[in-house]
Amino acid sequence: MWRQVYLVQVVLWKIQIYFEERTGIMSVCYRCNQTGHFARECPDSGDSGRSYGRGGGGRSFGRGGGGGRGSDSKCYKCNRFGHMARNCESSDDMCYRCSQPGHIARDCDRPVDQATCYNCNGTGHLARECNEERSCHRCGKQGHLSRDCPSGDERRCYNCQEIGHLSKECTAPRD
Repeated sequence: MWRQVYLVQVVLWKIQIYFEERTGIMSVCYRCNQTGHFARECPDSGDSGRSYGRGGGGRSFGRGGGGGRGSDSKCYKCNRFGHMARNCESSDDMCYRCSQPGHIARDCDRPVDQATCYNCNGTGHLARECNEERSCHRCGKQGHLSRDCPSGDERRCYNCQEIGHLSKECTAPRD
């Protein structure tokens, strides 16, 4: 089920990027009024990670995954799985279109019609058409998917920010 939700999020994310590039209208963070991220991913948010405004973003779909599985979330800043932008240690932005650091998709020289595969990072095809063995988004190794990753339970609770459980399993009081 989570895989289907993830695939829907990827499709919606691609629609958003396409829309933003064609119209020049960008999503705006309700916390800092900057473009390119939502309030739930705001680098000015400190450690709280709480959403403000209308559901934490300008649209109902966004970069970085929003759902409850932190280890399956994709960081909009470095384009990697396992954390969100507010926890990213990368100093460079990563382009969604060409997977190269130093710029973002709206500033990329690569044409929009050159798709990038999220499995092998090759161009000209999508992950569902990729002939390479699928790799784990958590540890980057081939032979298993992130839900079966032996690297341990690195899920982060959105309530208490502790690693090892989800917010629905959290015993800490909710704010």
